[in-house]
Amino acid sequence: MRCLINCFSPTRNTYNLCEDMAKTLRNNGYVVDIFDVTRRAIRERRQAVDIAYDLFVIAFPVYNQSIPDAYAEYLKHLKINAENAAIVATYGSVTIGNALSQANHILKEKGISIYGAAAIPANHSYSSAFKDYGIYYDYSVELENFLKKVISNVKNKKHVDIKGQFAVAELFGQKFLGKVSIKIPRVDKNKCVRCNKCITACPTDAIDKDLSISVKQCIKCAACVKVCEFDARICTFNNPIAKSIVSKGVKNLGKLIDIT
Repeated sequence: MRCLINCFSPTRNTYNLCEDMAKTLRNNGYVVDIFDVTRRAIRERRQAVDIAYDLFVIAFPVYNQSIPDAYAEYLKHLKINAENAAIVATYGSVTIGNALSQANHILKEKGISIYGAAAIPANHSYSSAFKDYGIYYDYSVELENFLKKVISNVKNKKHVDIKGQFAVAELFGQKFLGKVSIKIPRVDKNKCVRCNKCITACPTDAIDKDLSISVKQCIKCAACVKVCEFDARICTFNNPIAKSIVSKGVKNLGKLIDIT
């Protein structure tokens, strides 16, 4: 049996989870490939997947209650040879909104059946804006159990139903919410050592050689903030409401959502 794990993970939280999933699936008899499409150049190739996979797993972080626009657009154009899928999202313990149902809709439009979906609490992308980052529980056991149930569901042809719910993002849009919540993480040139790691980490190629960030291309993922070892880029909120909402996710343990 073969499984393809396709992931979008600017801050690497989701990718680390993918490696854990790969171990579990391999222990259950699967040959597993991980395809990381975080880089813009890889997504824009839109390379068709000719190998037949018994299970297709997509993994991504939740952005403003939704599946990231960049990843959603990639998935819509992806040609994949698979009929069975599972969805895994990571989120900063605030809310998953309609991220799972959106991903479900994209895959179903391709004729792919869903056999499980999960939302796993993870370190919030904007946690560096707070002194206390919070402590997150290790969900490896729950994730392993989730995947075992997915495998069982595939074997027994037991589809899952992922219902949508009201999400503010659907009224205002992901780009707008990102714009009003957090500022562009501009570089502090007094701290910057010109390692260019932020340029490499950016999933949309929004950072120029002079380290400036394109307002149009930036998706506020904070990958450039997380990869910087010298605090040359920081997360700064635009308003106290956004900061208050995110702080709850940083300080409180989120709920694992398992739809199997």
